[in-house]
Amino acid sequence: MLVADLMTPDPVTVSMDATVLQIRELFNDRRFHHLIVVEHDQIVGVVSDRDLLGALSPFIGKRDERTADERLLHRHAHQIMSRNPICVTPGTLVEEAAAILLAHRISCLPVIDGHRRPVGIITWRDLISWSLTRMAQARAA
Repeated sequence: MLVADLMTPDPVTVSMDATVLQIRELFNDRRFHHLIVVEHDQIVGVVSDRDLLGALSPFIGKRDERTADERLLHRHAHQIMSRNPICVTPGTLVEEAAAILLAHRISCLPVIDGHRRPVGIITWRDLISWSLTRMAQARAA
């Protein structure tokens, strides 16, 4: 099976200048855990929900919020993203993608075309779902 069979196509992307506030709103509205950062339609980074949490103050929106806490919301994607992410192509074997995730201790792989444009994303959750389906099918056989 290939990554193309499991990936989420047409991933949501943001520019390097997207603010932390915009990224937080996307995560909250779309309920996903990874966002691809592009420049000139080519992938340059990934922002995970962990990156976002690390960029936010625990006092945001609370009674003890300070001006400095609010300013964190105006930082940009390029300031919090993981740069030069490891990527795969739609033709990558699913087993290879899983091995890459484990070897590099990462939770997603952007899927790119030959011009480094994002065409999808595959996450550890996708791979676990696939694995569970295969195990269920093997038990039923």
